Amino acid sequence: MPKSEKEKWLSYKEFLGAWIKEHGAQEAVDQAGKEPFLFKWLGFAYKGARALARMGLSPNQVSYLAIFTSFLAAALILLAGWALAPVTPALLVQPVFTWPEMFFPPMGFLPAVGYDTFKPQILTATLLLFFAFALFLLSGLLDQLDGAVARLTRNQSQWGSVFDQVLDKYADAAVVGALILAGFVDIFWGLLTFFGFVMVDYARARHQADGLHQVKVTRGERPYRILLYSTAAGMQILSYLAIVFDVEIFVPLAIFPFFVHQLTMEAIRYFNFLLMIICHISVIQIVSHAKKHLSKRTSTRR
Repeated sequence: MPKSEKEKWLSYKEFLGAWIKEHGAQEAVDQAGKEPFLFKWLGFAYKGARALARMGLSPNQVSYLAIFTSFLAAALILLAGWALAPVTPALLVQPVFTWPEMFFPPMGFLPAVGYDTFKPQILTATLLLFFAFALFLLSGLLDQLDGAVARLTRNQSQWGSVFDQVLDKYADAAVVGALILAGFVDIFWGLLTFFGFVMVDYARARHQADGLHQVKVTRGERPYRILLYSTAAGMQILSYLAIVFDVEIFVPLAIFPFFVHQLTMEAIRYFNFLLMIICHISVIQIVSHAKKHLSKRTSTRR
C-alpha cells in the first residue's frame, strides 16, 4: 500500500477515540481499571487491523471471512456430535448422582469393560471439536477486526455496521444450532441462550437509538460469549483426552464417588446454562442503565 494511503490511517489514540464515540463506552473508559480486558483487546485490535489493512483486505471482506469460519466451525461441531452419537449411551451408565433431567443429564460412571471400543470415535470427536472451536475463536476475532479495519482506514459506513451485525446473528445461530443438533446442548436451554444473545444486542441497539451513547459494558457482549464457549469446549476436550489416553483419576468419596474428568465431560452444556443466565442479567443491566439516564434527561427537560 502506498505510503500516502498509510498516512491516512488513524493513530492508536484516534482509533480509541473513534471506538468510544461509536460504542458509547465513555463510562468504561472512565473506569478503565475495572475493564482491563477491554483495553488490552482494543490495543490488540488496532495491531490486528493494521495487519489486515496491509494485506489489502476491506472491512466487508473481513466480515465475509468471519461468517465463513463460523459456518465451518458449526459444520465441525455437527461432525463431532455425530462421531460421539454411538458413545453417548456408554458415557452415562449407572448414574450415582442425578440432577433434575429438565436441567442437566445424569452424571454416571464409565463402564468397567468394553470402553476401548469407543476410543476411536472419541478421539475423532475430540479433534473435530478442537478445530471447530479454534475456528470459532478465529471467527470472533475477525468479527471484531472488520470494524477495526473500517475505523483504522476511515472507511466506516452505516450500511457496513448494519451488515456486520446481521452477519453476527447468523454466525451465532449457526454455532448454537450446531451445538443443539450435535447433542452438546439441550434444545430448550440452547434456544433460551440464543434468545439472550439477541436480546443483549437488541437492548444495546435500542439504548443507542434513543440517543443514549454511554451504553453499559456487560459480560453478555459477544467477545465474552465466545471466550466462555471456547473455555467450556477446552475443558470438555480434556475430559475426552483423559478417556482416550487412560488417565481416568477416580475419587472414591462415600457420598459421591466420581472420576475427575466426569466433572467437565459436559462442560459445554453447563457453561451454556451459565451463559444464558449471564446474558439475561446483562439485558437487565442495560435496561436499568437506560432507565437511569432517560430519567435524568426527563428531569432536565422539566
